[in-house]
Amino acid sequence: MKTKIILAALSIFSPFLLKAQQAIKSTAQPDSIIKIIPLEAVDDVVYAYTIGGKLQTREDVVIKLMAFAPSAEEYHRSKNNFTRGWISAGAFGVSSFASVIDFHNAGKNTVATMGAVHNNSGAYIFTGIATAFAASAIINWVEGFKHFKKSIKVYNQRFE
Repeated sequence: MKTKIILAALSIFSPFLLKAQQAIKSTAQPDSIIKIIPLEAVDDVVYAYTIGGKLQTREDVVIKLMAFAPSAEEYHRSKNNFTRGWISAGAFGVSSFASVIDFHNAGKNTVATMGAVHNNSGAYIFTGIATAFAASAIINWVEGFKHFKKSIKVYNQRFE
């Protein structure tokens, strides 16, 4: 008899136990989500940022991203990639300039005869270095944009 009462009580109160185990939905406001909106100008596309439907500056968005640790980590990766990209772009400019100077000097010192040999090996080396730095700059900028978008995505995951 005692076991029947216990089983009856368990079957009556089991819905309450199951109700207690339900996941509680997040109380975060969806108006905190950062959105990127492309605005088309005459010859260019400009991106605007909104939080809660209100237009925000890039600095305001960065402050929000830095306040949340996972998105701050992605933002720092983005910033590091942009810095590396600008350094590579500067090195590209310097090595391109050196290549142009070396091509000019090699052409200036040749004799205008049929058997003249141009020694452009230094210019070719600087051209190769310039190409490598240009590729490095482009790759770093693309990776920087990916990390910046990922930082916004990580930030927004809290509100979904």
